[in-house]
Amino acid sequence: MKLSVCSIFDSIDGEYNAFKGAGQLSTFIRLQGCNLRCTYCDTEQAQERASINKMEIDDILSHVNCSKVTITGGEPLLQKEGVIELCKRLTAKDIKVTIETNGSIAFGDDFQDLMEDDVRFVVDYKLTSSGENESMAKDMFADDLYEEDVIKFVIGSRDDYEEACKLVCANLFGWTAQIVFSPMLYKNNKTIEEHYDMAIAQDIVKWMLEDELNDVIFSLQIHKMIWWNKPIEEEY
Repeated sequence: MKLSVCSIFDSIDGEYNAFKGAGQLSTFIRLQGCNLRCTYCDTEQAQERASINKMEIDDILSHVNCSKVTITGGEPLLQKEGVIELCKRLTAKDIKVTIETNGSIAFGDDFQDLMEDDVRFVVDYKLTSSGENESMAKDMFADDLYEEDVIKFVIGSRDDYEEACKLVCANLFGWTAQIVFSPMLYKNNKTIEEHYDMAIAQDIVKWMLEDELNDVIFSLQIHKMIWWNKPIEEEY
């Protein structure tokens, strides 16, 4: 079985996930192809569903150097069967796996056995400013995720924050997964140094304190703070 791969690289998990929070060494497997076009996308190189660079799972596994793997994209669930097989092979080696997905594709029971082992999800919930709010598979957020999984909101303004709060505080969808607010610190593909606005991060923390959001986790993309002088689209 083959998967369309954009890149494979070793780094740290820069954002909150179910395994030790953030900062753990991880091998990233970035798959090619995405069904959404979010306004703040920082991985445009992985958007197109190119047929080139298809890799056998054995070949992918040969590039895994860490005891933790992050499968990201693009959108990994566009290649769901291959991702399931890859996860089976990884967990058989006692490697923990995080799958980062954009919230548009429900997966039902397809990953249930793996999620009871060492596979966890980080699922974006796209707010209106993303341009993809209507693409969310809303039932999936309550039906398919475990308490150890993460629902992430990318927040770039007060309007984003208030929209996320309405969804989280009302708990209209019966979510049980962990909730993360992540600030949008840049809006174009320059180096982070040239276009990095920490003010929104400060504002979100202030608003969370004011609203006593004790059950919400704040998460910075710490890998982008470490490699601040690299172009945003580069892998690090």
